[in-house]
Amino acid sequence: MASCTQQPFVLVIDDNHDSADLMVELLQACGYSSAAAYGGASGIEAIRNFSPDVVLLDLLMPEVDGFQVASTVRKPGFPHQPTLIAFSALSDTATTDLAMRSGFDYHLPKPATIKQVITVIANARARKQNPAPAYSNRGDGPTPAAGEAAPAFNYKSGF
Repeated sequence: MASCTQQPFVLVIDDNHDSADLMVELLQACGYSSAAAYGGASGIEAIRNFSPDVVLLDLLMPEVDGFQVASTVRKPGFPHQPTLIAFSALSDTATTDLAMRSGFDYHLPKPATIKQVITVIANARARKQNPAPAYSNRGDGPTPAAGEAAPAFNYKSGF
């Protein structure tokens, strides 16, 4: 594993305080610098103020949901563009498609093991450091032809 100085800063945004705090503790135990925000509005402010590299973002939250957070962060002029990972119990195709259209980079269904979370974060970091090619095959299908949209990154259980 890389040293802590090479690990990205991960912000966890979830309205469930216990879930967010547990994920922060697990990430910290794995050497990641991480923090939690407890809802969409506070998550947007945390992204503005702390410029995280990666955001694990719940989709279903009251008032400001994860889709709204992603759409806000992806607007032109927003001061920071982290990698956004939808982290939700919703894992159907329509939700994954909506997440990608809202500005997410990845979709990781809950429940997920810490190994799956770390793998998605590592893949996100590698993709950001080496953006070409823009598509990285998940290993479950052919690489799309030029001009085709890449499918959403979606981990399935079975690790």
